[in-house]
Amino acid sequence: MNIRKAELMDLNYLAELFDQYRVFYKKNSDVESTRLFLKTRIKKKESEIFVSFNNEGKMTGFTQLYSSFSSTTLKRFWVLNDLFVHQDFRRQGYSIALIEKAK
Repeated sequence: MNIRKAELMDLNYLAELFDQYRVFYKKNSDVESTRLFLKTRIKKKESEIFVSFNNEGKMTGFTQLYSSFSSTTLKRFWVLNDLFVHQDFRRQGYSIALIEKAK
């Protein structure tokens, strides 16, 4: 298992996974709009996206975090907004590993 930050070279499969995530939440499939959304987030550094891979190099899941700020602590913090593991790779520890990487 390998986890790293998503890069532009990951967009094609990441967009497919992200689209499956959206469909899971009852949104219409739209891979092209999803690809553009993710490309913009990565290029503008508006979020942190981590992707997981199995030992054969196949992308298995992702998590996306957005930054925010706390007025009371005067610090930035990260909100884990999205977490998804492809159904073929669930119950194998990928979600836990993605959350740990996000920490």
